[in-house]
Amino acid sequence: MDLLKYGTGLHIFKGTYTMQETRDRLYALVHKLKDYCLLLDGPTEDWIRMHDLVREVAISIASRDRHVFMLRNDIQIEWPVADMLKNCPTIFLHDCKHWEVPEGLEYPQLEFFCMSPRDHSIKIPNHVFAGMSNLRGLALSNMQFLSLPSLFHLPLNLQTLCLDRCALGDIAIIGNLKKLEILSLVDSNIEQLPEEMAQLTQLRLFDLSGCSKLKVIPPNLLSGLSRLEDLYMGNTSVKWEFEGLNVGRSNASLQELKLLSHLTTLEIQICDAMILPKGLFSKKLERYKIFIGDEWDWSGNYKNKRVLKLKLYTSNVDEVIMQLKGIEELYLDEVPGIKNVLYDLDIEGFLQLKHLHVQNNPFILFIVDSMAWVRYNAFLLLESLVLHNLIHLEKICLGQLRAESFYKLKIIKVRNCDKLKNIFSFSFVRGLPQLQTLNVINCKNMKEIFTVGRENDVDCHEVDKIEFSQLHSLTLKFLPQLTSFYSQVKTSAASQTRLKELSTHTLPREVILEDECDTLMPFFNEKVVFPNLETLELCAISTEKIWCNQLAAVYSQNLTRLIVHGCEKLKYLFPSSMIRNFVQLEHLEICYCSSLESIVGKESGEEATTTFVFPKVTFLKLWNLSELKTFYPGTHTSKWPMLKKLEVYGCDKVKIFTSRFLRFQEINEGQFDIPTQQALFLVEKV
Repeated sequence: MDLLKYGTGLHIFKGTYTMQETRDRLYALVHKLKDYCLLLDGPTEDWIRMHDLVREVAISIASRDRHVFMLRNDIQIEWPVADMLKNCPTIFLHDCKHWEVPEGLEYPQLEFFCMSPRDHSIKIPNHVFAGMSNLRGLALSNMQFLSLPSLFHLPLNLQTLCLDRCALGDIAIIGNLKKLEILSLVDSNIEQLPEEMAQLTQLRLFDLSGCSKLKVIPPNLLSGLSRLEDLYMGNTSVKWEFEGLNVGRSNASLQELKLLSHLTTLEIQICDAMILPKGLFSKKLERYKIFIGDEWDWSGNYKNKRVLKLKLYTSNVDEVIMQLKGIEELYLDEVPGIKNVLYDLDIEGFLQLKHLHVQNNPFILFIVDSMAWVRYNAFLLLESLVLHNLIHLEKICLGQLRAESFYKLKIIKVRNCDKLKNIFSFSFVRGLPQLQTLNVINCKNMKEIFTVGRENDVDCHEVDKIEFSQLHSLTLKFLPQLTSFYSQVKTSAASQTRLKELSTHTLPREVILEDECDTLMPFFNEKVVFPNLETLELCAISTEKIWCNQLAAVYSQNLTRLIVHGCEKLKYLFPSSMIRNFVQLEHLEICYCSSLESIVGKESGEEATTTFVFPKVTFLKLWNLSELKTFYPGTHTSKWPMLKKLEVYGCDKVKIFTSRFLRFQEINEGQFDIPTQQALFLVEKV
């Protein structure tokens, strides 16, 4: 953003006539430098980073070829002699603690002066800019100016003025700078804009971001800035007037924004949604961050250029959305009258939307209901879907969508959606090849995460394997009805009736009734594959067994973090045959599993003595496992070569350490004579 402000005021970007053209040119140059590895990505599109070595070379070249003077971190002790900077066009003083700018500077060729001291108390002498007749850009930050008149004997052709993070008093004199095109007061303590600013009719960019104390803008000041293209007012406290353009107002009105015919970039926070006028926003807006309602926190990094957050108490949410072009991030809170997010709000399918967050709505039944519509492409670019507190949500998708829908989805987070029974159908899962994070929390009726469907929908022989090749993190918490990650094909009602009529003794051994299947089926089996899963967190789910026996290494080979809490039906965590697969596991937590008897379960046909190795585990936590009796119900050794932290609490039926080798006398298959209190670890040397 600073590059845009400085470059525009200095007319560096030749041949551009609008802020949008200038921004496009700047981004093209930045991307080119990134391609050459001279610049690095920042947290958002408006931020970039530079390697220290590249920075030093760039400073050296600028100092040699462009006569740029740069001082940072108190590298130089004294101000250079006057002749040295007489022809210097640019001066940067950054992070200087002990520097004071001398009086009487005569720099007739200076075009840009930038100063950002580490010490807020550093003073600038009166009339210091009087000898800088060619100055076009001035950027002062982290400074205190209780009064500006004595300071700002500035040339009237100044085009960029930035007073970011400054303590400001009376700034009315800024109104004299009638050629000013860029004015930035980011994070300043200004409480009221002076009326004199209405004279800045050439202003193209006005940045008030983070002026949290700003409450008053004189009426008609904003509407008078007729050339304004970029307006940033995020995280301000302006008390917008409701009376529109009526006389007698003491503050600005949102209606004034409608008169800014050149406005293409807008960032604004409107806490009182009731004062929102109709037709406020324009299709001309190319970039925007608009927060409406009292729910939203302005902080956060937004990687997309078109963000809309709405909390409305009326049903005109569709009107607001239709006014804006190409929404990329959409947040909805409450917004009554909406039952189907997709077609109620955008019949075209939100083709540019990348993030959708819907919360606190008792009316929404479906995110997509395509039953009454021709099959559309929906959410072609959507990367994240967040659904919170949608108490009547029945399905995310009802009906069929085209294969391209949701294809780029990477993140799904669902919380407190009590009527939701599953996330997607199996046929839909095949269209989620990029899914990376899945969180489902506190959904009381969630029975399976993905459902295969019914007998008429999917041939059971088609369900060979469900592979989530990009899934890195899976979190499932407080889902009391959840017994499996995905459901088997349901038999039809007629088939179930026929089975009930048959005598049990006539059924072959391979036929197992549905309710028996559910109790025997592990939560994950060989048909669900997570080859790149790194984090798995299961909390308060209703399953007796997490994994089936003899799973291939691909199912857990990359898991580094495993947390299991409150799974009260669980008897053991790992089948013994799977231990060898957890070669990357580093963090293991097992807590509040009241039926857990062992960490590792014994399988039939195992060797007399078994060795379990956890080569990378550094943290092990075992809390409140009231029935835990042993690590493994058989003769065994376990090795933890990297273990650094061990927490054991509330495991009263087992000792932590022992110094003698324990032997178990096998009585019957699956039955062991276990002493009253066994130990988890054998200590050979102390």
